[in-house]
Amino acid sequence: FLIVGIGMIAKGVSGRARHLSLVEAGAGMSKGTVRRYRGFFASRAKELTVRTTDASSVVRTVIVSEPGEAEDRLVVDREGARLENVNALPWQTLVMREDGVASLGEGIAIVKKDPAASGAASPGVTVKNRSGHNLRGAILRLPGGEFRYFAKIADGDAVESSVGRELGSLPKDRAWLTAVGTTATVGTMHIYPLRAYSLAPILEDDAPGLADAWQAVEEAAQRDAAWFVDDVPVLVAQMDGGEGRTSDAGLRLESDRLLVRVVGFGGAP
Repeated sequence: FLIVGIGMIAKGVSGRARHLSLVEAGAGMSKGTVRRYRGFFASRAKELTVRTTDASSVVRTVIVSEPGEAEDRLVVDREGARLENVNALPWQTLVMREDGVASLGEGIAIVKKDPAASGAASPGVTVKNRSGHNLRGAILRLPGGEFRYFAKIADGDAVESSVGRELGSLPKDRAWLTAVGTTATVGTMHIYPLRAYSLAPILEDDAPGLADAWQAVEEAAQRDAAWFVDDVPVLVAQMDGGEGRTSDAGLRLESDRLLVRVVGFGGAP
């Protein structure tokens, strides 16, 4: 009874779900690969059926908090894949990983500025957001290694890299810049990490909780994942509004955070 009472106080009495997703695409592409982490919490014993977001996605259980183990069954038919017999015990958290393809509207373009028009030796780039979402807490790494920050890039807006705040211009930026500048080398390629644990001072005012979301995604990725590369621009941001769902497997969806990583040059200005 004491354990049950502590569970009620700590986690509440209503079941709920949370989503954390990362879409990765080339600049200007209308679709990208997506990895979704779908978390479920039930305040009472419940058997869930977890369906994929679309027919082309695949899903599996990745985390089952103690006590208990996953006993779900994967079913694939013409409607797609689903996990059946997902047993959620009281105050137990389950996390499913889903891999598939997600829409980016008309894409997020990153194009080179014309050096002749700008009169600069290193003219930078223009980011055009046609994703259907406002971008929040956007960090753009230019090919030369410079980082620019945009609190918001509204859907339909085009912004020049020179308009963004140069990261390193404020004391709160420097811890992250030092951390992200520490590289590893695989063959001839330099590996630039995200180091999301140092992002909170930069992002928290404009996007509360976004640094924690990036840290969760980074910890789930491979140890030597290359978040930034040398020769092309890379943009990371949150897409406001998530994927627009309000429930999952019959549970209320209380959080739906959608992140995006765009690499390279491409798209219409």
